[in-house]
Formats: sequence, C-alpha cells, structure tokens
Amino acid sequence: MELEHDVPDVVLLDEYRLRQVLMNLASNAVKFTESGSVTIAISRQAADEAGKVGLRFAVKDTGIGIAKDKQQQVFAPFTQEDGSITREFGGTGLGLAICRQLVELMGGEIALESEKGVGSTFFFTLTVDVLQQSADALADCSGKTVQVLAPDPRSVEIVERLRHESAFFGIEMRVSHTLCPVTEPVDAVIYCPMHDDDLEPVLKQVHGLFPNVPLLLCSQHSTDLRSVDESVDGIISMPLLGQRFAKVVHNAFTQKRAQATTIETTAVVAKVATEAVETIQHKILIVEDNQVNQRVAGLFLTKAGYDCDFANNGKEAVDMIKTEKDYHAVLMDCMMPVMDGFTATQNIREWEQGLGKASVPIIALTASVLDEDISKCFDVGMDDYVAKPFKKNVLLGKLEKIAEPA
Repeated sequence: MELEHDVPDVVLLDEYRLRQVLMNLASNAVKFTESGSVTIAISRQAADEAGKVGLRFAVKDTGIGIAKDKQQQVFAPFTQEDGSITREFGGTGLGLAICRQLVELMGGEIALESEKGVGSTFFFTLTVDVLQQSADALADCSGKTVQVLAPDPRSVEIVERLRHESAFFGIEMRVSHTLCPVTEPVDAVIYCPMHDDDLEPVLKQVHGLFPNVPLLLCSQHSTDLRSVDESVDGIISMPLLGQRFAKVVHNAFTQKRAQATTIETTAVVAKVATEAVETIQHKILIVEDNQVNQRVAGLFLTKAGYDCDFANNGKEAVDMIKTEKDYHAVLMDCMMPVMDGFTATQNIREWEQGLGKASVPIIALTASVLDEDISKCFDVGMDDYVAKPFKKNVLLGKLEKIAEPA
C-alpha cells in the first residue's frame, strides 16, 4: 500500500462503493500475478473547486499483462484477455464491468495501462470534499505521550507516518532507536519490529522495560502475528488510514483502565465468551476462489466460534457437500473457475431433492450491485446474499438469521 503524505486525513466520499472497486481490482490483480507484487497507491491531484481535492487510486501488479488491442474489451462483462486461462482462473470481466459502473456513479472514469508479460495498472480519480475534522470523538488520546521503539533503521517512513498521526490527534510522540528504559513516564509504547525479529522474546523485553504500560505493535504485511496476540494490547496495521491509529491507542487506554478496575467482571465475561465459543462449533463451508477472501471470511467465522472448511470452486463444493454429513451453512461465491456458484447451488439443490434431504442454507457472496444478479441468487435456490467486500457484523448477522441451530 502506497499512501502519499499529502493525501488529506479526512475526506467525504462513498466508502462502500470505493471499497467494492478496490477489492475487485485487487482480487483480479492477485489472481493474475503469480510472482512479484500487487500495490494499491493513493495520491493527491489538483481540483478545480475550493474545498475539494482529486484523489488518484491505482492498483498495480506485475502479472500477465494485457495486450494493447485487448485493453478496451476488458471492461465488458464476461471477457478475459487470455482465453487459454479461463478454466484455470475464471472470468473476471463481470468484476471489471462493475468497477466501471461504480466509478462512474462516483463521478470518475476508470482506465488502465498495461504491457503483455509485464503487468497492469488500473486507475481512476475521484473529486472529493476535504473535511476539517478535529479529534473530538477521540479526545481521550489528546495530551497522551507515546514512546515509539524503532530499532530498525528502515522504519524511517513508518516513524514519520506515526509522527504525523500523533500530531493530528494531539498525542506527544517520542522516538528511540534502541530498546532501553526512559526516565520520563509514558502512556503507551509502540514497537516497530525488525524484519527478522523473533517477536515473543522481544515483546517480553519491552514489557520488562515498560511494566504496566499498554504495548502496541506496529504491523506490516510481513509481520508474523500468530504468537503475539496475547502479548500486546493492540496492533496498528499499516498503512495508517482514517482514525485507525487513534482508535487502537484509545482502545488500549480504555482496556487498561477496565483491567485495573473491573478484574472480576472481566474474568466473568471471558468465561462466558469461552463457553459461547465452545458451544457453537457449527461447521461452515466457504466456497471462494480468492485466497484473500477465504482467509478474511475464515478469520471472522473462526473468531466467532465456527469451524470452517474451504472449497476453491463450485465443483469442489458440490463434492464436499455430498461427502460431508452436515454443514450448518454454505457461503458461496458466485463467480468462480471450473464451476460457478449458481451452477453449484443448482446441483446441490437437485441432489438434496433427490435424496429427500433438508436444504443446507446457502448465502451468496457477490460483488455485483445489479438487481438482476441479486435476483439470480434467489432464482437458483440461494437463501440470502452478502455484498463484497463483506463486513464482519453483516456476515455473522446473516449466519445467525439464516442458520440458527435446530
């Protein structure tokens, strides 16, 4: 993620539509990039009207690229530049057609630059209102002092971004490039890990240097977080977007106060939460060809106490439904290679009817905002749908509503 420093902190735009466009473009980029990188870049552009600014959004990849004579066709539904890879990767034209519609609805125009065998860049510019918003909603952060520990000399850009965010929310930030105690008290510590850190012993050392002080970890995509959840009071994910930084700091302060004053209540809540997780354990089949979407959905459901299986296309899903005795519900992507979600759902419903089995609830996962596509989900036998990119509370709410335990 590349976010230029002169991009305004707070703007007014259609967050939901923008999220859909970027998710579709990024998913396509990942799908067609076997090696190299995928980057989302946001930069500032001049705008003609006072109080407004142009924001250029670009999704760049080092994938298979698109030949010049094919580039105007990729925004048409159900087209794909290289027909030989349709079976392996599935059609992506619907996603790009949706992207074009959504960008136009937001007042922009989408375009691409690409070279066969080198990569592609899809980009668009939106004119948005710049908001002069204070940090009143997070006033608890104002006046706090945060100690940043950044032993890696390559963390300069991260430290500067943290400094910018701290100043915006009224937080005093101090920086140290070594792991050593400080003489003046601080309200929180942020540790920026080195690339080769074994985090567990390092975080223990930091806790020893700053006992009873909230410890936050500044995480990049390469940071392995599997063993540190219990060792830190919050994780600041890069890049720093919106109020992400201040919210994590605010939550850390709030949690520390709660731990100090309501230990008994916290223990009871934790016990109830543990029991709830233990009693749910319903198995959900997630059918999705995009690995990122698989992980996101799996993370949401696992943390909510569900047990998850995964299928990469509709054919795998049909086979798993027929061999697995009982799935509580199925999350079914609509556009996939080998067999799409519509065909898979029809096959599952026919198989259930033939055996006289009860219908397993199927919830569509769709990037489409078109009424005819939503109607098709119900026509083939799906029970509900969730629009991509899905939000945790919406996804869990649909499951609770449609797949209540017997």
